[in-house]
Amino acid sequence: MHLTDNDSKRYLVFNGADGDHYLSSDSIANTFRHRRGKISSVISQIDPTLVDTFYALNYTMGAYILFPGNRIDSQATINAQRGFNYYISDRFDLTLECIRRHYLHLESPLSAVLKRYDSFFQLFGNFRGYVDFFLLNDLVNAEYSEVLFFTNDEPIFGTSPLPKDVSSYLAYREGSMSFVRLRNQRISDWVSKNVTSAAEK
Repeated sequence: MHLTDNDSKRYLVFNGADGDHYLSSDSIANTFRHRRGKISSVISQIDPTLVDTFYALNYTMGAYILFPGNRIDSQATINAQRGFNYYISDRFDLTLECIRRHYLHLESPLSAVLKRYDSFFQLFGNFRGYVDFFLLNDLVNAEYSEVLFFTNDEPIFGTSPLPKDVSSYLAYREGSMSFVRLRNQRISDWVSKNVTSAAEK
């Protein structure tokens, strides 16, 4: 996927056979430190250094991904929908579950917006292709049939996924940070194999 820079709209552009795809970066890790409501009272009970280290890791490469950034028919983007949706609340593990279901033509809280950007997801063929391309392997099982959620809260999409107490926040923090560290390593390994070796040739 060769991208060009579109400074005027702050997009990266992929010129595909089916047309242009305008992409923008999106954070896939969230401390919720600036979120209002009950979650703010939970975070206030946690050692600030734990939140700070979580926040710092969320500004590394492994904590970002590309999604289509252009609005279609003046409707919200994936980035906006996953942030505002009550059942997703900006959690990437739940977003990935929605994407998995999209490839299987199953319903999810993000069905409408994912269908709107279906041409983007078709670039990767299937869920396995999407996961492999973006190096998200540590967030799925070996068969690509299940998402490995940051927490074991059940049921998913049944209520708000925001941590409801200190213990659930710390569990979410650990699951999210573990994934970002593993993805950072995957990115580093990919660069060493594909970029460094190519430059040496």
